[in-house]
Amino acid sequence: MKFSYKIMLSILIFVLSGCASIKTGELVPKSRFVDSDSVVKPLGMVKAEYSTWSFFIPPEFNLDKTYSLYDKVLAQKPGANILINYRLDNTYSAYFLPFLIPWYTLEVTLEGTAAKVEIGKKN
Repeated sequence: MKFSYKIMLSILIFVLSGCASIKTGELVPKSRFVDSDSVVKPLGMVKAEYSTWSFFIPPEFNLDKTYSLYDKVLAQKPGANILINYRLDNTYSAYFLPFLIPWYTLEVTLEGTAAKVEIGKKN
């Protein structure tokens, strides 16, 4: 009789567990406006990631964290001051652990071409 309770408890835990995930992305061909007499020199591809998790309340990705990730990407190439042709991907996941305890994760990836803009240098 005890054996059947263990099986039923295992099935119940499995049934009450679950997962959902949403992935969004945005491709931005021109990230900022550049003056018409400026020269844009691509320096190479860069990529940075941010991830966090929390219980009960979904994590947020606000504007300050976006700027921080942007600065982290530009720091990979010395002299870079603009990101062009970049892609920003977000993945929100929700895992419902046994007894309906929600566990949320957030993963953000920013990748693109780091470039240097020299203002007023175009002939």
